[in-house]
Amino acid sequence: MIIEIPTTLVDYTKMEDCTGTMIMEAINNMLIEMYATFAHAEMQKREKRQTEGIQAMKERGEWEKYGRPKAIDYKTFEKEYNKVISKELKPFECMKQLGLTKPTFYRYKKQYEEEKGI
Repeated sequence: MIIEIPTTLVDYTKMEDCTGTMIMEAINNMLIEMYATFAHAEMQKREKRQTEGIQAMKERGEWEKYGRPKAIDYKTFEKEYNKVISKELKPFECMKQLGLTKPTFYRYKKQYEEEKGI
């Protein structure tokens, strides 16, 4: 987004001949195109660097560390969720005990059920 172009600071609307106005408009249009090209090139460089960084992490075997960390260890959830299945705990008590939000709890529950084939 271009907020200010240096050539727009000049008030060329008061110029008597329209050639000056046309020249300033052409210069402004060229500047806008040039800024847009620079921005596009920078965006492409950023995407390329990001792709290279991801590939390097995969090659080093660090890909599992990529992304948002897990709320809790899955084994901890599994142990506590077995108490819910055996009716020792209610789901909301398990959520509270583990410090999980409702969506996170049910995401772990879904994963558990898919693994166990429930």
